[in-house]
Amino acid sequence: MSAVTRRLANPWVSFFIVFVSTTTAAAIKRIALVMLSSVTEDSKIMTAMVIYLRLITR
Repeated sequence: MSAVTRRLANPWVSFFIVFVSTTTAAAIKRIALVMLSSVTEDSKIMTAMVIYLRLITR
């Protein structure tokens, strides 16, 4: 636990953790929307969305 608290004490690390958690939450929502709409959506649109998500979450 002490190593985790020392890491969280660093403002850049905590900012990075918040940034990653928020972006992954948004990406999970987008992926869920793509999966829900993939039944009716064209496969090309779904592929474009996946590429778009990969570029965002990189």
